[in-house]
Amino acid sequence: MIKSFESLTHFRTYISERNPSFTANCNVLSALLAQTNLSWYSAQILKIVSFLCDYWWDNDGYIKDKWASFMQCMHSCHKMAAWKLTGAQNLSHHYASLLAVQSIMELLIQIDKGNLKPLSYEMQSKVNITLFQICFRVLLDTPSPASTETIAYRILVLCKARRMPIFRFIKDQMDHEITSQVKILRRSGDSEISSVQNHVWVEKVSFGSPLITQGYRLAALKAASNCTDDIPLGSLGITVPRFESVSNYMKLLKKTLLFELIPDWQIQASVFEASLFRPLLRDRRLDVFPRENMAPDKYFDLIPLTWISCNNRTKTFASNSFIFEMMVISFLDFQADEFMEAVAGPTYEGQMDELYQLIEDICDEIGGNTSPKLPKKRRKMSENGLTSALGAKANGASDCSLLDPKDLVHKSDGYRTQSGREEVCNILSRFVSHIYHHPSVLSASDWNSASTLRELRVYLRAHVTQSEDNTRLLLARRMARQRDGTRTVRTIECRNPSSDSYFRWVRTTSADHTACTYSFAFAGCLLSALSNGTETFPTTKTKYLAAAVCQHLATMCRMYNDYGSIVRDQEEDNLNSVDFNEFVSANDSNTSDKNAPLQGTEEESCDDRTMRVKKKSLYELAQYERSWLSDALRRLKAEMQGSQNRRQLDTWHIFCDVTDLYGQIYMVKDIASRMKRD
Repeated sequence: MIKSFESLTHFRTYISERNPSFTANCNVLSALLAQTNLSWYSAQILKIVSFLCDYWWDNDGYIKDKWASFMQCMHSCHKMAAWKLTGAQNLSHHYASLLAVQSIMELLIQIDKGNLKPLSYEMQSKVNITLFQICFRVLLDTPSPASTETIAYRILVLCKARRMPIFRFIKDQMDHEITSQVKILRRSGDSEISSVQNHVWVEKVSFGSPLITQGYRLAALKAASNCTDDIPLGSLGITVPRFESVSNYMKLLKKTLLFELIPDWQIQASVFEASLFRPLLRDRRLDVFPRENMAPDKYFDLIPLTWISCNNRTKTFASNSFIFEMMVISFLDFQADEFMEAVAGPTYEGQMDELYQLIEDICDEIGGNTSPKLPKKRRKMSENGLTSALGAKANGASDCSLLDPKDLVHKSDGYRTQSGREEVCNILSRFVSHIYHHPSVLSASDWNSASTLRELRVYLRAHVTQSEDNTRLLLARRMARQRDGTRTVRTIECRNPSSDSYFRWVRTTSADHTACTYSFAFAGCLLSALSNGTETFPTTKTKYLAAAVCQHLATMCRMYNDYGSIVRDQEEDNLNSVDFNEFVSANDSNTSDKNAPLQGTEEESCDDRTMRVKKKSLYELAQYERSWLSDALRRLKAEMQGSQNRRQLDTWHIFCDVTDLYGQIYMVKDIASRMKRD
């Protein structure tokens, strides 16, 4: 078998095979693990494990395998009967899940026994993710009750899963599902077993075999009657999240509109699944931004949870490759915010024109050095992300791209020094280069790549503009303090420190400052690269509607953000929506939204009443943006019906949900802190 079918990265089903088979390699792995001397085949075993994890990592949605395998195996009572089905395909994704769980669990058992060496750190993480996701998604999915064979696959997977310690916290749900599905199997007679619903096999036409269906049915019933013993599997190397952390995250998500109706056990499972991504994320945590002398990044653990929980909530199951890259871009967004506010802004205080120019120079230099695009081919990123060092800039920094940012420390007394400016130049160059030279940006369509690079520049410039607005606000409040030293900073009214109207500001500087628009464009590059460089929105109308979706989403997110951070923004002198002139109207006390929060009390002060009215208005405007977001999404969906990119729209919904979730979390945190103060 090895001599005839082994290839460089996997096992083939025939010599001239072009696309590999997931299930065939699952069965090869099972066959190799059944040998007496596993060390002889360790190289082949590791090769298949790597292939299966990579296949699952890149797969979008459910596994769609072309072949069932060149040898199908049915397990019953720890005995194996095997027969050959050349060229057959199984239509049920639960079949691929069953074969994967069987082979991976046996792999882990053999590692635990010492018959195989432990997997590498990265490989073990991917094995854990693959195993957990397969089993959890089988639990979430409910097949047609008319398909006896598919129900049997599902029971066999759940019986395997409930024996593993990582599923102990949802064992009750697994037991309930196994019991309900077993009842259906026990009621199935000969007519159900021979029905067309069990035609889950395909060659030239779909077909079924009552013998095979009955075999899986009996195997499932046998497994369900004897699956109470646990398999320790210490080789998983998983650190279970602390109960307090899980409980806090569950409470937080349950208070949001997106998750208030989701069962607790599903949220708990998403919290655990998100924790499996943290080791891989930590390896990327300092790729771009150093974090010396920075406050703890409390957002780091929340980021994987937002993406995983939204992916599971809609059962979209976008590929892990997409979800993971969006996790990375999410924490880079947080780090960029920190860097621009804590380092770049203070370094160029009073000289923001030079920071604007530095951003333009870096984007022009790095973007200009990008090699010509090759359609549908991925270009290799250079070692350091820069093809040449930046020359002398208008701010006097020279050869700043040659510095190692990890050797530089953020010291408040060194911001205005030459080394401080070199640090800003160096780290901004690393960030821009990371985006410009990301493999998915390079291999995406020209339109998607151009959109990302354009929005990245806008995002960085918006940070500078926001910093200028904050400076004007601070000066206005200082003048107000001089006029009336008896009033606190929280009650000082400062009229419109920005030169824009609120409508223009919240849709431009404010929305761009959230990173939503450039992250939206970056997600488009990921999806374009995954579809061989095709445009994510192929027509004029879909491009325009997608831009409208992003604009309303970013604006709504900023409004929720401002709603939840009014107190912090006042303390730090950050420009907030409620600082604009439009929020001082005397007629705003009457709200048209019955769900608008914060009803007043007779005991509240005049200042508190004014702030309550402002928050009501801000909330209503956010709901207005939500309504236009929903309308734009509806129109975009109608335009993309029947398009090859229709599946991608489901993934775009995840992006919108994650962005919306952050806004809702800001709302929840504000309410919680207010209640605590009361």
